[in-house]
Amino acid sequence: MDPANTPNAPRDRSRKQETIIAAVVAFMLVLAAAAAGAVVLTGVVKFGKPRVLGLSMASEIDRNARPLEKTQVFDEDDPRVYCCARVRAFDDSIVESRWYLGGLQVGGYGVRFGSLDSSSGGRIVPAGGWVSFYLKRPRGGWSAGEYTVKVYIDGVGPTEEKFRIGEADGKSESATYRDPDGRFQVDVPAGWTAGEIDPESGELAGFLGEGEDYPPRFVVLETDFDTVDPTALNALLPESTGKFNGYSLGERPGARRDYQWDYLSDGETLKLHSIQVLAQASDGTVYGLNCHSLADEYEENLPVFNEIANSFRLP
Repeated sequence: MDPANTPNAPRDRSRKQETIIAAVVAFMLVLAAAAAGAVVLTGVVKFGKPRVLGLSMASEIDRNARPLEKTQVFDEDDPRVYCCARVRAFDDSIVESRWYLGGLQVGGYGVRFGSLDSSSGGRIVPAGGWVSFYLKRPRGGWSAGEYTVKVYIDGVGPTEEKFRIGEADGKSESATYRDPDGRFQVDVPAGWTAGEIDPESGELAGFLGEGEDYPPRFVVLETDFDTVDPTALNALLPESTGKFNGYSLGERPGARRDYQWDYLSDGETLKLHSIQVLAQASDGTVYGLNCHSLADEYEENLPVFNEIANSFRLP
């Protein structure tokens, strides 16, 4: 029988029910608010987004897929090149790597995160773990050159890392420049000299390569950005200035883009081609490394620019 229709039922019974119902409704509203940033898949509410926390290239790894011998340069007799990705992902997330030599894809591999021994389980919220991929030396040997590996989670990305197999033509030794205030360090190719900087524009260090009309150059500066998330960065900038992709600086996540632009010098307009790499310090400051040269000299300078970008580190 319905207590509300029973003559001898206590008068406050319906009030108690109302209180209970109100409490349940309030609880459901809390859940709904919490689920506003969640993803519902296969009947399971999932909180947070999978993401790549960092990439490291290595010639050897341990049993947990962590890099043992980190390097950006591999010998032509190395049997494998490893890419170790530190990620946060769900058990059913697919982590995928795509490998390129120049613009040619030379490999591609995917794995379900939850199937790995190094994963710690993430059914409701993303779990941390390591995923390692490798590129195996072909029977005919490696093709020397500049390579790129791009890592995606559930098709979203990429976060990329560049490396080289064999010695690059004309490669020279470099020296490491360390910021006097300890904010960053970067390798400077041999023969490059310190250039003028504009502190009012946030520039902290700059260097010039060899050349007559407009030498290749790079500058490190403190930017106005407050994030290195590629999606957030791309929302701030017009498409004409290039699209940011995830980029790993050691185990620190960053972003990278390349773009062309016009520069007015002594009444002459120069067509320049640049790469920009961003990294965020522990205090939230975003530092940028900008490398650029004349557009028609960009391809010949790109291997050196990649070496500079790969050496850029924050403490």
